[in-house]
Amino acid sequence: MNYRDFQERKKFEHIFYSGWSIFLVMALFVLSVAGAVNLWSKDRAIKAEIAELQAKISEAKKAKEIGVKKIMELGMAEGIEAEARGRFNLKKEGEELVIFMNNKNAPEEPKGFWASAKVSQARAWQNIKNWLGL
Repeated sequence: MNYRDFQERKKFEHIFYSGWSIFLVMALFVLSVAGAVNLWSKDRAIKAEIAELQAKISEAKKAKEIGVKKIMELGMAEGIEAEARGRFNLKKEGEELVIFMNNKNAPEEPKGFWASAKVSQARAWQNIKNWLGL
């Protein structure tokens, strides 16, 4: 090994171990890690979307089964009769029809003192006097 080879080797080591080359290698490493993390997050998002779509597919299959069952029932006379009774409140001769009303929109009845006095709030003081016996 002569002096010239030694100088060339030293020059190569000087360039290879310089701050810029180390910075370049670190930047490439960071970019690689960022790319891997990006791919990993996309993979997770795709797997979540696949799971959601599979749930929707199973719901659609159940709805299809229910629909096919209902179509089969409507193909028979009993199914048509049951549907007509349900939708149009039809009845056979001799039967009575009972309709239950929803009581959600009915006004609330007063409770406590006002229920026992059976008065509105406009006559509150008169009822208090009557209740106390004054």
